[in-house]
Amino acid sequence: MSTLRGEPLAPRVEAAIVTASELLAIPADASTTGEPQLAPQAPVLDGPGGDAPSAALQARTFEPPADSNAAKVEAAAKTGGEAKVAKDYKPVAFTDLSGWSYSQPTAKELEADPEAVAKSAKERIPADIFALDGKKIAIEGFMSPIDFDKTGVKSFSLIHNAIGCCFGMFPKMNEWVFVEMAGDKKCDFFAVEPATIYGTLSVGEEIKDGYVVSLFRLKADHVFGTF
Repeated sequence: MSTLRGEPLAPRVEAAIVTASELLAIPADASTTGEPQLAPQAPVLDGPGGDAPSAALQARTFEPPADSNAAKVEAAAKTGGEAKVAKDYKPVAFTDLSGWSYSQPTAKELEADPEAVAKSAKERIPADIFALDGKKIAIEGFMSPIDFDKTGVKSFSLIHNAIGCCFGMFPKMNEWVFVEMAGDKKCDFFAVEPATIYGTLSVGEEIKDGYVVSLFRLKADHVFGTF
């Protein structure tokens, strides 16, 4: 019998065979010779390429528990502080504010008498949009902070979607609102979720140094995050 460092090799070989047979799911009383009997495979999803779930799996749908986060958020919205605030503000969507094409006035047009410029602005901005001037509204969008510190945000741009807010795509003039908190208020910064702003809207061309710098300004009373 062969030896390794003075120890018989046969017991080690037998132990290796037993270990291999366990991995291959060979019955204890089966011979170690011949074709191995592999362990049963996991069921394969039926369909082309095995990528479609079976009918049994398709029938199983996920239902979140009654106490899930979504249910808690919905309940909080119905009974929380936002529900008490919302009744006093008119809901306005960015699709309302941006559902028209704004033509930027030329520098020469803006050099005219201020009253003439204000009058011509009403030709560039639809009447139904101007009708929102001075109204208390609620609008949802994504925050891009302007004036802020560790205690909160004082002013920010509210943008119609996350692309303009987070990925640097400059929005059109009627696709964002300049927001400033009323009085000495500050609000939390909602970085990745949309926020709903409640406040008084000002509509019109704000002109600085010969350029229109904004169409919509909102003096905010309340800011609420979505989650």
